[in-house]
Amino acid sequence: MENIKRLWPLLAVIVFVICFTSCDDPVPGCTDEQSINFNADATEDDGSCMFERDAFLGQYLGEFSCGNPLLGFLNNDSLTFEIKEPVDDSDKSIAILALSFVDLASTINGNELILSDTIRGLVIPDVELLGTITADVIGNGVAILEGDSISGNIDLELDITSPPGLPTIIDNCTLTGVRN
Repeated sequence: MENIKRLWPLLAVIVFVICFTSCDDPVPGCTDEQSINFNADATEDDGSCMFERDAFLGQYLGEFSCGNPLLGFLNNDSLTFEIKEPVDDSDKSIAILALSFVDLASTINGNELILSDTIRGLVIPDVELLGTITADVIGNGVAILEGDSISGNIDLELDITSPPGLPTIIDNCTLTGVRN
């Protein structure tokens, strides 16, 4: 029994050392592996995660222009548009290019905004000489971000479903803008 009493101080020291050496303080940092500043050593997310998409987000003032005269109603030399997060924000490489006439889903890769989206049954009001039209819109293209400026080309296809009998319109349009 006397030997056990002598071990109590030693056991107390061992428990103290184990507890305080294995109970490290949390390491704050970005714990999201999709981020550009992911910290593999972080044990506690501190809200500092940054994503390639973040550089694109914001309101822009720019221009949208198409060469095809049939798409003249889309031309706008004082276009306000936005690049924003999608409603489902689980994939941090996805962004929405919100133009005045359509929202196009896009993917971010480095400094590129890659557009590839189809919108079915888009209603476009007040088209000169036609009134309101309904069209399936396909947009594909790439816009490059440099600082606060973005520019690129969008292959746009409008398959007009109403009024009937109108041709499908295809054009390569340009988008430029500067973040406000």
